[in-house]
Amino acid sequence: PGPRAAPPAPSALALLLAPLALLVCVSRSLSLSPLRYAWCAPLLGCLRGVGADPPPPMTEEPAAAADDFAGVWLRNERVETKVGRGTGEEGGGRWGKDTKPPAVWMPAIGIGTFRMRGDAAKDAVKMAVAAGYRKIDSASCYRNEADIASALAESKISREELFITSKVSPKEMVSFESTYQAVCAMLKRLNTAYLDLCLLHWPAITKHRLDSPLHAKARQKSWEALERALQEGKTKLIGVSNFEVSHLKQLLQSAKFRPCINQIEIHPRFQQRKLRKFCSENNIQVEAYASLGEGKLLSDPDVLRIAKRWNLSAVDALLRWARHYRIPILPKSTKGERIKSNWDSFHGSSLNKKCILELDGLEANGHKFAWDPRRVS
Repeated sequence: PGPRAAPPAPSALALLLAPLALLVCVSRSLSLSPLRYAWCAPLLGCLRGVGADPPPPMTEEPAAAADDFAGVWLRNERVETKVGRGTGEEGGGRWGKDTKPPAVWMPAIGIGTFRMRGDAAKDAVKMAVAAGYRKIDSASCYRNEADIASALAESKISREELFITSKVSPKEMVSFESTYQAVCAMLKRLNTAYLDLCLLHWPAITKHRLDSPLHAKARQKSWEALERALQEGKTKLIGVSNFEVSHLKQLLQSAKFRPCINQIEIHPRFQQRKLRKFCSENNIQVEAYASLGEGKLLSDPDVLRIAKRWNLSAVDALLRWARHYRIPILPKSTKGERIKSNWDSFHGSSLNKKCILELDGLEANGHKFAWDPRRVS
């Protein structure tokens, strides 16, 4: 018999797609998700002569992969507005016009201590530190800074591992000097050489009508005092709490350093989207208090309904909703099991996208639980 006929030369298309087919085969052998190669199934079919196996039908929206939101880097950036502002020339300080304060790491979750005093505050802080918390939030008007200092001393955790926040009260914000002295008093009560974060607690001072023009002047002078404390190393970061867009705009007109943070009430019933957008556009991080609606959202029928649908607890749904939007939080409790469960809930698996959308929809019937600063001039 004569010589066998040579096999037909592969087509250009086959040569082009052969590496892709090999990649698909390897993917299948490694049991990778069919969604990763479903897009090339028709091309694979051209090479095999038959259609590729379709991916299995999806019964529900896939949950997002667990994220790594452990905290945020914060820095008080200089305000570039008026001539002579933000240059570092006024009042000296440790940063000249060509330098800026260093960035500081703030953990994503901390323990709030509002309405905790005495042994209750000490025990809560000690249990929080034992559970893994390193961020402790206090305020002058909470009257528990000495209790917190005592608890931290007993915990044996080094100061460098902790992130301590305190706030200047409306009563202390009446002048530059009163604010500056309030910061010095905080350091003494907390038995520390520095704060990690010092905030103006409220956009108004005491004993004046909400529409008084004195509030804006007090905010300006108090902020200048915090800027001095920042430059002297008494605090690593400075910021505000409960400030609305109007208050922030006024502050930025005269500030040398912009607030690194605005601590405000945020939860699915009160999402503060406009304020969060303004802060994001102006490089101001938001931090949430009352993430659980002062405990009232734990029995909210809509929250419970959504949580049950996705096999979650109300705490899971509320705290992971904040984590989804990368909002640091300060849940509070005096009970050890709840302090630990808040920590575990926040660090659990991410919420399904449909669950996020359902929680987002709760703002239509919104409710604010804490004081309302929107009427302050």
